[in-house]
Amino acid sequence: MRYLKNHPRWIGKFPLQSPQPEVTVRTDADWAGCRRTRKSTSGGNICIGGHCIKVWAKTQAVIAKSSAESELYGVVRGACEALGMRSLCADLGNNVGIRLELDATAAKGILDRQGLAKVRHIDVNCLWLQEQCAKKIVPLVKIPGEKNTADLMTKHLVGPVILKHLKNLNLDLRSGRSEQAAKLHSVSDSSPILGEVRAATSKLPGGDFWSERGEHGRWVRVHTKPRKAMFYPEEAPRGPGRKTRLKATRKIQGMYMSGLRFKKENDWTKDNIDDELSEQWTGRTIFIVDKHHSPDHGTDQRRQRVESTNGRRVSWADVSDSEH
Repeated sequence: MRYLKNHPRWIGKFPLQSPQPEVTVRTDADWAGCRRTRKSTSGGNICIGGHCIKVWAKTQAVIAKSSAESELYGVVRGACEALGMRSLCADLGNNVGIRLELDATAAKGILDRQGLAKVRHIDVNCLWLQEQCAKKIVPLVKIPGEKNTADLMTKHLVGPVILKHLKNLNLDLRSGRSEQAAKLHSVSDSSPILGEVRAATSKLPGGDFWSERGEHGRWVRVHTKPRKAMFYPEEAPRGPGRKTRLKATRKIQGMYMSGLRFKKENDWTKDNIDDELSEQWTGRTIFIVDKHHSPDHGTDQRRQRVESTNGRRVSWADVSDSEH
């Protein structure tokens, strides 16, 4: 958390470069890094020239009995990622080779020979890479450990080492907020981009959705399609059920089509003068779940709503009962 607080965002740089003949993959593994399960962590990154294309860090499925075994599993994972990336490049019309770099001498020794030798406990399915290395399809290159950028995904490193590896991957740490992100909130209503977004959103079928359905004690309906009227929970399917007891307070947080933001609170169980607004708006409507039991109705929101509205509105629960 301290790291994320000081480095809230990072920048990936993709400088202009000439066509590259190969994909460079660097792998590393942290043997028995998890103190609870003693499972190892495989990490690596894929670069095409100076462009960092993919990064991963994943806990291994089995418990490695030696550092060489954990490094082998990490190399196999890197080889799989490299073959997948090469296939993707081939689909795009660019045939590239593979260069797999690692700093583990023992893992490289296992892959350079044929068969299991003294490491019979290693899964035979991981030794398919021996054939790939023998055919030079995935050549292995030994590099010093201090130059392996995959250490970022497997080890706890000091600040200067982290910055060095990030620089080699063309990644940069920044503080504050992106200037481009700030510009998104200053777009005027007359902007053609904003107009196209709103026009496309208004045409989406069923664009509104429930973002929260009681998980945190509230029901939140997000309105992506412009509307004038307030929202009631029975308007949308998969809303609060008959046993869901909602508080009478309804919170609306939205923005008019003119760009003016607003917040409103009212009682959704009673007649409201401002149910119909003069201008279309988008935003969200929040209903809070009342977890207290009523002495008259318990948690049955249906009867409470019908009694409080005095027949002004017909709830969806009553409609379903009448159908039966």
